[in-house]
Amino acid sequence: MHATRGFTLVEAVIGLALVGTVCLTAALAIVAGRGIGQRARHETIGTVAARARLADLASLTFAIDSGPAGEPIERTDTTTDLTCDPPAAGGSGLTPSPPDALGVDRVGYVDYLDDTGRPLGAGDAARAQAAYVRRWAIVREGRGAGEIASFAVAIVPVALAYRIVPGGPVDVPRLLAQPGVVCLRGARSRHGS
Repeated sequence: MHATRGFTLVEAVIGLALVGTVCLTAALAIVAGRGIGQRARHETIGTVAARARLADLASLTFAIDSGPAGEPIERTDTTTDLTCDPPAAGGSGLTPSPPDALGVDRVGYVDYLDDTGRPLGAGDAARAQAAYVRRWAIVREGRGAGEIASFAVAIVPVALAYRIVPGGPVDVPRLLAQPGVVCLRGARSRHGS
């Protein structure tokens, strides 16, 4: 008669431990892959939306014309509303922004985007539907032909945009360093037309 040999308890436990380890590793890889995919999605949508706003800001009038006697006349768009699509009159244009405009929603320097990056507008209804907050800051330095307008545009997922410590200042560099947050910068100089 042949003796049939089965698995011992120790062998069964070792086998289960190996299968458990492989399953846990696979689950962790799936979770990590999903997180990487979500971050890449945020960054792609953020980059496209930030570039679009930088292009809008760069397209606004920021020039020097010659007056009737040849004197330089500065022309700067300070009335275009970029918070609506398409841009319209009644906004802040290239008016310098408050210093905290990248960290806090400031009228004229913020609008809201849906989960595909499409602009929703700037009102409370848009904010309630938003997946992303688009904020921009404008700083102007110098005067005349040497004046420079610098722009920064931040796209922040709503889940991060409103994590503010009550009563404390917004730590803008820390906010902009969060995964999924995109911040692009640009500048242009005043030119003759």
